[in-house]
Amino acid sequence: IFFDGFSYPYFPGFRRYIPALAMPAFFGFVAMIWKLVGGQQELTNPKSKIQNPKLIFGGLAVLCFAYCVFSYFYIWTTAAAFLGCVVLVWLVQRPDGWRRDIKNLAIVGAGCVLTLIPYAYLLSKRTDTMDNVQLLVNTHAPDLFRFPEYVSFAVLILLIAGLACKAIDLNGRSTMFVLSLTSVAFVIFNQQMITGRSLQPIHYQVFIGNYVAALAAMSAIGILWKKKLVAGKFVSRIACSALMIAAIFWGFVECHYTVRVLDDANIERDKAVPVANRLSELVKDDPSRNRKTVLSFDGIFADDMPTLVPQNVLWARHQHVFAGLSWDESKERYFQQLYYQNVDERGLDYLLKNDFVSQIALFGWGRHTDRLSVESKPLTYGEVAVEVRNYKAYRENFGRAQASNPLISFVVIPNDNAFDLSKVEQWYDLDEGEVIGGHTLYRAIFK
Repeated sequence: IFFDGFSYPYFPGFRRYIPALAMPAFFGFVAMIWKLVGGQQELTNPKSKIQNPKLIFGGLAVLCFAYCVFSYFYIWTTAAAFLGCVVLVWLVQRPDGWRRDIKNLAIVGAGCVLTLIPYAYLLSKRTDTMDNVQLLVNTHAPDLFRFPEYVSFAVLILLIAGLACKAIDLNGRSTMFVLSLTSVAFVIFNQQMITGRSLQPIHYQVFIGNYVAALAAMSAIGILWKKKLVAGKFVSRIACSALMIAAIFWGFVECHYTVRVLDDANIERDKAVPVANRLSELVKDDPSRNRKTVLSFDGIFADDMPTLVPQNVLWARHQHVFAGLSWDESKERYFQQLYYQNVDERGLDYLLKNDFVSQIALFGWGRHTDRLSVESKPLTYGEVAVEVRNYKAYRENFGRAQASNPLISFVVIPNDNAFDLSKVEQWYDLDEGEVIGGHTLYRAIFK
């Protein structure tokens, strides 16, 4: 808000279509599980062929879970953790009708397992480099210091206080359900103690665990204040109104103020749309358009190119996360990018010590920050020196084999900076260039 600190991500659940598209399905899954175990007596139409609405709720729960599975890893695993917590709480507390509930949950669980079969098959076909690129870590260390866990711990204290004051009953289904929600954060952040695998737990923290913890907190307040809320007393109405106003106000803050950190980048993205449209137009009748490579001197545009144009890009900041690209090829493409930009080894040395994009390009996401991996280690000067020497050797041995793999078909440069194209022109003939908005587009032919 005050142009200081770390403001991204804002409204993290809606950061991009992932995880935004999976969020409704997750909470739909939670709702359907509540309908299964909440103990409500459902009215049925005597003419209906389905006299047991639990079948509908169970089927919808499986559909929601299946949608999450093929949407976002962190959300479907959180849904699985939630289902496991519900089963465990019900087995421990054994409320009236618990056998029926466990049977219904087992049916849902079986359906969920069936949806995981094709997912497991696809996962078994992943490339050898994916685990390393995605920062999969082998560890059994506990992870107890995440904000959603703090919230869940506070909810546990609220529930204990409610039980002590006899405001709630431990065997009450609503209390048990809230307890299940509260347990989810501890499970998703510490599952590695059993599985021995940890995969970027920060994504649990900002994309789903925080929302589950918030739901647990609001649900706990709801069951503790149930009598006052039902009675509609003035104090409870004021409290609910205050919470609503606070939520709306903070939503405004996040949507209006914290996004300013990305305003300049988003403006650059918009300015690059005309050149993207022109690139698409130039290859619309070319059957090999996907094999045409674009060398972009605009890093933001390079990152957005796969969304906007059919051509591939020589190098982009997020390129290495795609499964079809090996880590060695990703590094070589970055070296090519630097070579064409006429950056020497001293320039790379400076970039590796001052630019996180360069650090990511040559060392991966897990080395420039400790947010993504529990085994994160800061870069050392020795490691930087090794990559600088590798790049120096690459520049000195750069020849036709490197310049033609891949072949550059187009070159895009922003007009607001003076770029040295001498290295590009050493290997490619460029046309006179076409000024399109804030960029110049060149067509390139290998010499």
